[in-house]
Amino acid sequence: MSAVMGPGTLSRGIAKGSGKLSASNAIGTAGAVLANPIVAGLLGLGLGIGLLLFSRASARMMTPEDPEIGFARVAVALVIRMGIAVVTLLSYYLWIRPGLVPFGVGLVIGFFVMIVVELFTLGRRSAPTVR
Repeated sequence: MSAVMGPGTLSRGIAKGSGKLSASNAIGTAGAVLANPIVAGLLGLGLGIGLLLFSRASARMMTPEDPEIGFARVAVALVIRMGIAVVTLLSYYLWIRPGLVPFGVGLVIGFFVMIVVELFTLGRRSAPTVR
């Protein structure tokens, strides 16, 4: 039996006379929601943006006073970010495979959106002023 049950699984389980929500029905319903392409894409987009914001915050920890510790913090943050991305993609692959592609596309788009925002921000800071 697949981890993702089709729509109406919850209502069929209750209609059979059980009268209560079982754990497998709740998991199946959550899996069906997470497998929805729009939901999966938005989750991936949010995760991509969140991971880049986390990266930006970790880069602020690098200071001229103590560059070695700052570099170590940034390296640890990089490993954490990559670990989060790998675990979420692996989770989608193992349990919610129909939503993997939209989630992955959303994740990549989230990264690109934040990179473009960062490039514009850096471009404005370094652009010469015209008088």
